[in-house]
Amino acid sequence: MADRGVSTSGSAATLAALGRAAVVAIVRTPGPEGVADACRAVAAAGLPCVEITLTVPGALDLIGELADELCIGAGTVLNEEDCRRAVDAGAKFVISPGFAPDVVAYARAHDLVAIPGALTPTEVMRCIESGAEVVKLFPARIATPGYLADLAAPLPDVRLMPTGGIDAGNAGAFLKAGAFAVGVGSALVSAHAVRHGDLAGITAAATRLRQVVSDVRDPA
Repeated sequence: MADRGVSTSGSAATLAALGRAAVVAIVRTPGPEGVADACRAVAAAGLPCVEITLTVPGALDLIGELADELCIGAGTVLNEEDCRRAVDAGAKFVISPGFAPDVVAYARAHDLVAIPGALTPTEVMRCIESGAEVVKLFPARIATPGYLADLAAPLPDVRLMPTGGIDAGNAGAFLKAGAFAVGVGSALVSAHAVRHGDLAGITAAATRLRQVVSDVRDPA
């Protein structure tokens, strides 16, 4: 695969970008219309890391369109074939709802960041043992900031990315508890906003989240 955009330095560059942004915007819509512009609106507010789930029709084409512009990844990657298609499209990272060893192995072999999902300590440990560099703590409605802090205590070197129910109101609490980044879906890029072309609303939501990150990482 040819080098594209931020992927020229491989997974290390992607990992650094994810850590700097501290927010991954999750795009899950019933159709492809408006998705590319919505992703650009998020990036315009200083959040350049975006996950387009493979449930979005035309997701791979959208990933290819944005690969030279954003730190773009594929979500809902369930197996090695999904991962291969995401790599070929130009994805810099792949995210799964659970742990699929073949996805992690394929991603690592192709210098891609794999982010499998987990909830329990045992599941998190299995993800790390497989070589995953970030673990999606899912769903965050169950894995509260307190749960994350308890989990991080014996596993301080694990990069955790809570996802599911995250918004500007609770993202700061997760980051303060030790999250490497947070995954934010409809609270940032809602299907309604995408469908109606509300780019200003999407940028405003991204700006609020960017401010939350700044308040935690660079307090006055």
